Amino acid sequence: MLLLFYFVTGWILYRMPVGRAEFIQSEVRYKFLDLHFDMPRDLLWEMWPWGGSNLYLPDGRVFKISKRDQDMIWLEDPHLMAEQGRTKRVSFEVSPVLGGEYGLAKIVYITSIPGQPDIDK
Repeated sequence: MLLLFYFVTGWILYRMPVGRAEFIQSEVRYKFLDLHFDMPRDLLWEMWPWGGSNLYLPDGRVFKISKRDQDMIWLEDPHLMAEQGRTKRVSFEVSPVLGGEYGLAKIVYITSIPGQPDIDK
């Protein structure tokens, strides 16, 4: 029963949309060392196998994405893209959730654009 309460609480706080979805377009910030940890959110939902990964934007915002979407973003080595003079722009849809911030972002498409990728260690 306690385990069920744990999962239901995580779903209500961090997956249940409470507002209108937003469409966001931005370049990607590649972080090789992901130290962003939101204690209640990550412990209640995101650490589980069906949880997500972090998507960093150059303006400092962080969104949760599925592992499949993360694999699509990291399909190419950012250092190789820097040598080629291009980076990636993601377009995604995300909704605010009851626990604050945003729920899991759904990548709509990823495009390659001219420029230098924002790479952070």
